[in-house]
Amino acid sequence: MPVGRRQFLLGAAGSLFAAVPVLAQGNRAGKLVAVMIGALPPPDATGSVWADAVAAGLGDRGWRVGTNLGTEFRFTAGQNEATARFASELLAMEPDVIVTGTPANSEMVDSLSRTIPQVFVAVPDPIASGLIESYARPGGHATGVTHLEPSIGGKMVDLLMAVAPNTNRVAYLTNPDTIPSPMLPFVAEAAAGYGLQVEAVHVRSVEEIAPAIATIAGWATAGIVMPPNNWVHNNAAAFVEPINAHRIPAIYPAHRMVDAGGLLGVGVEIVSMFRLGGDYAGRILNGAAPQDLPVQAAPFSTMLNLATADRLGLTLPVSLLVAVDRFIE
Repeated sequence: MPVGRRQFLLGAAGSLFAAVPVLAQGNRAGKLVAVMIGALPPPDATGSVWADAVAAGLGDRGWRVGTNLGTEFRFTAGQNEATARFASELLAMEPDVIVTGTPANSEMVDSLSRTIPQVFVAVPDPIASGLIESYARPGGHATGVTHLEPSIGGKMVDLLMAVAPNTNRVAYLTNPDTIPSPMLPFVAEAAAGYGLQVEAVHVRSVEEIAPAIATIAGWATAGIVMPPNNWVHNNAAAFVEPINAHRIPAIYPAHRMVDAGGLLGVGVEIVSMFRLGGDYAGRILNGAAPQDLPVQAAPFSTMLNLATADRLGLTLPVSLLVAVDRFIE
């Protein structure tokens, strides 16, 4: 397994989430930061690590949970029906700042309050979502970190063709009922440069994943590109296992899917994004105005699972190996 930012944060921050108190409105010491994350709650590892990262970022700005700061967490895990309820609960506490992860969480909070400062994390297009006016000057109550430059879709196609140059059809596999992705036009444009067509394949439930992948496997020498999608991330194994079983080369939208056995991932280090979200929340607690904090774009990196490449019988070009940032043996 690779050693990276996540392990560093776990060592540096400890289990800060375990120290988070349950606070009620009007019964708190110091400031209150509310956090609404699109992951499963602790003891799930992802929810725990992301929560710890927010607390670590706040600590970077001098705000310590249980000392001069209280926090309230809610975890939606891609469950859209819980989003409105959790957002209402947190806003009713009148937090000094609210940190939101995923577009659905961020947009719900924005629709309910434009007076409480908001720091969003992992929102692919905050301008189109109506959260900000511009990246340099957000212009209102919200700022944060974006994780999707739509043109990365072209790079994903290039990577697919590097690992599987015989690919003659590209499946764009995602759940259209979660967050629409602006990436598809860039995927289609890049594929056209190789003389390939792209076909969108939609899955709306876990039960639909395996049959959809079986259909793609019936195409001649097909490859898969998947856009960033929180529901997809939370069901990583349900995608990776049948894709590998059918020996389909696929480019995934997150490193966590490569950790789960996926071939090649293009994504950001999510933990560092949540730490930066906590840092921005700390800056606001220290007096900064959201409209004066430019939205930051998280850098992308690539991660390759060499064991999966070997199982798929792929011969990897040196040019690809040089371009990969992290490997799983």
